[in-house]
Amino acid sequence: MRFWIGTYPSRDGVVPPAEGVWRVDLLDDGTLVDRGRAAALAQASFVAVHPTLPVLYATQEAEPGGAVAAFATGDPDDAAMSLRPLVTVPAGGGYPCHLEVLGSEVLVSCYGSGAPGSAVLGSVPLSPDGAPAGDARTHGHDGAPGPHADRQDASHVHSATLAPGGTHVWAADLGTDQLVRYRVTDAGVTADGVTARMPAGSGPRHLVLLPDDVAIVACELDSTVAVVRLPGADGGPDGEVLQVLPACATPAGDGPSQPSHITLNDAGTRLHVGVRGQDVLATFAVERGDDGVALTHLADTPCGEWPRHHAVLAGAAADRDVVVVAAQGGHELVALEIGADGSGRVLSRLTLPVRPSCVVPV
Repeated sequence: MRFWIGTYPSRDGVVPPAEGVWRVDLLDDGTLVDRGRAAALAQASFVAVHPTLPVLYATQEAEPGGAVAAFATGDPDDAAMSLRPLVTVPAGGGYPCHLEVLGSEVLVSCYGSGAPGSAVLGSVPLSPDGAPAGDARTHGHDGAPGPHADRQDASHVHSATLAPGGTHVWAADLGTDQLVRYRVTDAGVTADGVTARMPAGSGPRHLVLLPDDVAIVACELDSTVAVVRLPGADGGPDGEVLQVLPACATPAGDGPSQPSHITLNDAGTRLHVGVRGQDVLATFAVERGDDGVALTHLADTPCGEWPRHHAVLAGAAADRDVVVVAAQGGHELVALEIGADGSGRVLSRLTLPVRPSCVVPV
């Protein structure tokens, strides 16, 4: 299994010669192998692949001057697989931190865009070959800032996620404590005025979406995981928060506790949440019943310093998940095996010269 790795510069802020998009393999025995840099790119913090075409996209997380770079990918079975630059375009805002690739556009979540209230979701149109075909259209959010003045002074769009069925996208706005719905059309995504309000001060960051109009949200600012029935046929105009749990069971100590990325396994039975500060991967059982979806915390697995992002391998056995974690603070990737009971063990660790910040399977 091969992965593309998004990266940040070293801790001191100096751009190292190796900065860019990296390639890493996970061997059958669980060993991570460094295959080197595939493309030079500053602040390449988040990467994503086109759903049907051999194209990879990477953010350049800067403010001002945030951008999205596109690369043609080679044969994934080639050990010397490299990336060929196509085009780089403005992201539509500053600090682009997340990408969601649709068939005809790339959605760019811009955490900061200058003046208060101006954070945006950018929409970069794509040509038939997957290359960016023009400047980003921008969509601003108008919600009231949340109660944390230092992090919620204005709108801060942190992610956008395509819903099952492909008709809508939900954007998580950490600054305004809301999820904002966009309709997917032939002309690009369009905000339809529907929002789901999260608990005040929760700071929604990333989410997963279930087929039954339910979202499970990693909330960065109050260190929780929330189950939300989204507005729709069975929900009110603001949605309904069904359950809120601590993001992990490990004590926070004196430092921060900040959930980052959130994923479901293939079967939809286990939820994994990276929690920075406690530096664990928290695993929850996902149960469905007459009352909807409910989470039960299973276990926490130490996963390296400051786990910013992770990927769950597809096709793993039903009784276990294999998860590769980008432990940004420790300059390392950590491969974990998580059992059905949530308990985990480290398969291997790999130290990189840059700080890994995103993990995407090829």
